[in-house]
Amino acid sequence: MSLIKEITIPVTVTEDSERYPDEGAIFTQYYTVTFNTVGGSIVGSVTAIKNETIDRPADPVKDGYIFEGWYMDEKYTYRYDFSNGITESITLYAKWTEIPSAEEVWENPFRDVEESDWFYGDVRYVYENGIFSGVSNTEFSPNSTLTRAMLVTALYRCEDCPNTNKSDISFKFKDVDSESWYADAVYWAWSNGIVKGYSEEDFCPEKEISREEIAAVLERYANFKGKVFDEEASLSAFLDADQISDWAYDNIRWAVGAGVLKGRDDGSLDPKGSVMRAEAAALIHRFLCI
Repeated sequence: MSLIKEITIPVTVTEDSERYPDEGAIFTQYYTVTFNTVGGSIVGSVTAIKNETIDRPADPVKDGYIFEGWYMDEKYTYRYDFSNGITESITLYAKWTEIPSAEEVWENPFRDVEESDWFYGDVRYVYENGIFSGVSNTEFSPNSTLTRAMLVTALYRCEDCPNTNKSDISFKFKDVDSESWYADAVYWAWSNGIVKGYSEEDFCPEKEISREEIAAVLERYANFKGKVFDEEASLSAFLDADQISDWAYDNIRWAVGAGVLKGRDDGSLDPKGSVMRAEAAALIHRFLCI
């Protein structure tokens, strides 16, 4: 059950327009970008010369909703990149996420999760939506490390635990028992290209997952869901960007650009650091809300 309802906001772009300043002058081609806020505050259309970029307008507002960005389609598949030049008239769609009512009080079952904790809202989200459970009825264990088995299980639950044919999973990964609590999730994630084994025979389900590894898994999960983001961030501002593994560099750029992965308080990315359960709750919450 999700507390957050996503609203698609259509944005319309007009047909290409051509203007001739004076007879004999050089021809200049103009395009129009129209912003459809679907109930939000009005954002005026913008006219731009071909191949020029436009400035991102001030975010619209809508009572009871959070603005999540501009998209090029009504299904929010393609987030618009304002660094691209305009080559045609387009309509952009505003994405809204409904703010849960303040009257909805969570009966928090976890004695190790306080309302003052930075991860309180993230833990609430993943717990209420059946993505994470506690390590016991009264403990979430936010500072425990996340394992590979835990991560694939969380993503598997995001998809409402689809049926799998795991009859050959024991053959694929000798360290995954087909009767284990994570077997269905491992097989689902592996068969859909979301995770890989550490070798042809080993999945290493109990191995702690690093921040660069979770970035790679979440980008593959985004591809699986058809979520396409072109906003790959520059990592030059992070103190330890040179410590990112070569294979994970583009995954980290994607995760930072999409707003899923954030730096540490000291300005580092800590790419090889372990992921805590509270962090994983926040990463998955951000991913599902973009």
